[in-house]
Amino acid sequence: MYPGLASKCRLGGTIVESDEVRKMIYEALMQLCRTRTGREYLRSEKVYPVMREVHKFENNYEVPIEEHIEMLEMIVEYTMLLDEPDVD
Repeated sequence: MYPGLASKCRLGGTIVESDEVRKMIYEALMQLCRTRTGREYLRSEKVYPVMREVHKFENNYEVPIEEHIEMLEMIVEYTMLLDEPDVD
């Protein structure tokens, strides 16, 4: 459906192995989800298919980190729902 999508989930051509770096990326995406403008931007950039692939990666990681998985699920919820109020 989205050719080459897996390669877009990588930083510099390789999967980011650092748990802390991945957590910081997810936290940055969560901050974008806090405002309507940020959510609309993520939707316009079609972040959902990428988040779906990242979610698969986190679930299949050597030791799945529940906090990462929860953050990804929240990002998907925020970006898939329409006309919701800003998160404060």
